[in-house]
Amino acid sequence: MSFQFMNNFRGIAILMVILAHSMSAIPVIDTFGIGLLNLHIDNCTILFVAIAGYLFSVLSNNFSYLPFLKNKFKSVIIPYIFISVPAILLYVLQIKNNHGWIDLEWFHSSLSPMGQYVYLMVTGAHLGPLWFVPMIVIFYVLSPLFILIQKKGGLFIAFFLSLAVGAYLGRPDFNFNALHSFAFFLPAYFLGMLLAEKKGLYESAMKHCEWFLLLYVVLASAVYLTIEINSSIDLFIKLFLTFLLLAFCRKRINHKIVWLDLFARLSFFLFFIHGYFTGIVRITFRRTGIQLDEYVALVGIFAFTVLMSLSVYAVCKLVLKERTKLVLGA
Repeated sequence: MSFQFMNNFRGIAILMVILAHSMSAIPVIDTFGIGLLNLHIDNCTILFVAIAGYLFSVLSNNFSYLPFLKNKFKSVIIPYIFISVPAILLYVLQIKNNHGWIDLEWFHSSLSPMGQYVYLMVTGAHLGPLWFVPMIVIFYVLSPLFILIQKKGGLFIAFFLSLAVGAYLGRPDFNFNALHSFAFFLPAYFLGMLLAEKKGLYESAMKHCEWFLLLYVVLASAVYLTIEINSSIDLFIKLFLTFLLLAFCRKRINHKIVWLDLFARLSFFLFFIHGYFTGIVRITFRRTGIQLDEYVALVGIFAFTVLMSLSVYAVCKLVLKERTKLVLGA
C-alpha cells in the first residue's frame, strides 16, 4: 500500500503549525473569523506528533535501538545544535532582554555562559518552536517501551491511559517543561501507532470522510464559540481531527503532490527555522506600531515565513551541498 497520503498529511501538518505561529505574531486579534481560525489551528502540533507515532509504528519491524538513536542524533539533534546558535547568542550576549517565562536576571546572574547554553538547549526556550526537540527526545529514548507495548497488544490501553493523564495535566504554559509536554502529547503518539496498526479504524471513515470533516468543522466551531476551551478539551478535539484528516488524505490525496511533498520532506527543518521569522515579524510590529487588517497581516506573515524559511534552505543547500542534511536535518 502506498504511504504517500502520510507524506501529504505531514505536509499539511507542518503548514498548520507555521500558520498557527504566524497568527501568534499578529499583535491583537479582534476579528471573528481570525479568532475562530486561531482556535481551529491551535494545538495542531498534536497532528505532527500523531504522524511521528504512525511512522514509527510502520518502520518498527526491524527496530534496533542504538542505530535508531544514532539516526535521530544525526537527523534531529545535530541540526538542532546548528540552528539554535543565533537564538542562543541573542540571550547569552544579552542582545535580547525579554523572555516569556525565563527570569533573565536570574539567568544571567546565576548561570555561567556554558550553563546558560545548556539550560537553553535542554529546555528549547531560546526560540518558540524549539521546545519540541527536548520533548521528542523523550519519545526517542523510550522507543523500546513503545515497541514492547505494541508487541504485547497494549496500544488501546496505552492510548486511553495516556489520554486520561494528558487531559488531566493539560499542556504546560509556554511548553516550559519537556516532561510535562511529553505527557500531554503522548496520547497523540499512541493514536498514530494505533492507527498504523489498525488501519481499518480510519479506513472505515473514508467513504464519507468529506462530510465527516465538514461536520467536524461545524461542531468544533460550535464548541469553540460556546464554551471556554482549555488544552485538555482541545486535546480530544484535535485527536478527532487527526483521525478524520488521516481518512481524508488516504482517500483523496494518496498520490504525490509536489508542493506538499516538499513541505513534508523539509518538515523538521521548517519546524526548526520558522520561529526566527515569526519572531522578526513580532518584533517589527512591536517596535513600529504598524496597524494592518488582520486577514492581510495573517496572509502576509504566513507567506513571508514560508518563503524565507524555504529561501534559507535553498541558500544553505547551495553552500553546504552534501552536508545539508547533517546540518539542517533535511
